[in-house]
Amino acid sequence: MQLFSDDFLEQLAERVAARVLRQIDKTKATPWPEYMPIETAARYIGHSKRSFEYLLAKNLFPVIRRDRLILIHRKDIDAALERLKQ
Repeated sequence: MQLFSDDFLEQLAERVAARVLRQIDKTKATPWPEYMPIETAARYIGHSKRSFEYLLAKNLFPVIRRDRLILIHRKDIDAALERLKQ
């Protein structure tokens, strides 16, 4: 005697799989580093290094400066892009 129908078990398995996949998507780490040098940050937003430096000159992003190294936090880039949305 079968307690549950095959149809019911199949639907249950699909719902569980969908829920697990949603959880995995939420916890997936971004391939982009948290702090990025100019070249990486430019690639992150699909710009050339030169055009990203132009945005830096306009003080669009807060930066961390250490000697000649400039680092930009990924969240600051995302926040600036959100502000620029129209």
